[in-house]
Amino acid sequence: MAVLGNSFGCQVAVDLAMRHPDRVGGLVLVGPTMDPTARTAPRQILRWLGDTAREDPLQLPILVRDVHDAGPRRVVGTLAHALRDPIEDKLPWSGRRRWSRGAAPSRSCPWPGHRPLPGCSR
Repeated sequence: MAVLGNSFGCQVAVDLAMRHPDRVGGLVLVGPTMDPTARTAPRQILRWLGDTAREDPLQLPILVRDVHDAGPRRVVGTLAHALRDPIEDKLPWSGRRRWSRGAAPSRSCPWPGHRPLPGCSR
């Protein structure tokens, strides 16, 4: 099965794949929450605000409602957890592929224990 993670869900998807590699045949990580080159709360908040400014304005009410529903304690707690959980250290290509903001990956690599995909080099 392929697992899709978006934002903080990328960390959940990677942990699921690590705990159950026999059930996860592929990962699609869309917009991982943490930028590995800015792993501090202030830098992440600045990046988040910059990204929010480029979002479709119709998304703003949804975002505000989500943050309100979660409450400040949960938002701060989730940020703190995400900062302590670098998913890039858990991925098979970690250290060999540079992560880029807003760029699609140039290739896909299988999770350990699965067949290599065409064009994947390890």
